[in-house]
Amino acid sequence: MFFFQFNKTNGDIKTIDEISILVNDMMQLTSTIQQKDVQIADYLLTQKTKYIDSFNAYTEELQSLSNNLESTLNTDEQKEILNSILANDENINDTFFNKMVPAVDEGLITYAASLRNYSSDLRNENTELVNQLVDITEMKQTKANLKDVATSSNSMNHLIEEIASVSEESAAGVEQAAASAQQTASSMEEVSHSAEELSALAERLNEQLKIFKL
Repeated sequence: MFFFQFNKTNGDIKTIDEISILVNDMMQLTSTIQQKDVQIADYLLTQKTKYIDSFNAYTEELQSLSNNLESTLNTDEQKEILNSILANDENINDTFFNKMVPAVDEGLITYAASLRNYSSDLRNENTELVNQLVDITEMKQTKANLKDVATSSNSMNHLIEEIASVSEESAAGVEQAAASAQQTASSMEEVSHSAEELSALAERLNEQLKIFKL
């Protein structure tokens, strides 16, 4: 029973750890979304191509994080939210590569900057969607924890009952052993008393034998 409880506890801890890792990945996703937006702002401000490279790197990182999350999400609601995030990100990529960068190359800086509001709105929407994912996951963790507490409490009560039952059986065994010991002591007293009577009888016989010899 104790071994079962130990394994059950280990399983609960593993589940909680997995959910914590999942939430950390979601927070990292939020950070990557924001970093992509920063690269857009810096590129529009400086027109330096290094920010295009950085944007590409963060895009790959976001895709990797999304793939990891997709394999761990369980509900349709979670998967739908992630798909919305990816769709928004694709629109951000399209706006940056196919509109902003060409506009900057042609010297249309003002037009390129005007597209910044659109990409910023998509960024804000994605950030909110990730927060929704986090809330759903944390709520799932809370429910799992409450369920584990209730299950562990019931199991502990059952274990206490079993221990109490074993203790009662042990107490009964002790009482029985004590009774047996008392009975044994009583028998020994009877044997001792009989031995004393036999010794006294032997002495009387010896005295009578002495008389016959005389």
